Amino acid sequence: MIAVDSACITLDIRKQQWKGYYKGNGLYVLRHSTYYTGTLDYTITSTIKGFKPIKGQITVENTWDVAPKATDLQVGNQWWTDSYAPDDRWGKHAGANTQLKVREEIMQDWAQRWSWLK
Repeated sequence: MIAVDSACITLDIRKQQWKGYYKGNGLYVLRHSTYYTGTLDYTITSTIKGFKPIKGQITVENTWDVAPKATDLQVGNQWWTDSYAPDDRWGKHAGANTQLKVREEIMQDWAQRWSWLK
């Protein structure tokens, strides 16, 4: 028996590992985020008894400003994304400027939180 929200699967993609979780009722979730565009090879593994590795490919496009395509993944109501506004772009990355605007504030906040390490 796997407990709900247990990390029990791993996505290996572009030399990165992303943990996946059991959501209950036989459902599992992996959350992966990338700025990379192109076709990526991946493997999903688990220590669950009898789980056979899953290998495949996913194609990532940075096409925020175009109409939906038949091949787009339907993501459901737990999906979130950043702003598509042109002023919030950083190069071809939609919404990235929203992070750049507050980056210094975020880093200073972390510096203060970790100051006890001095």
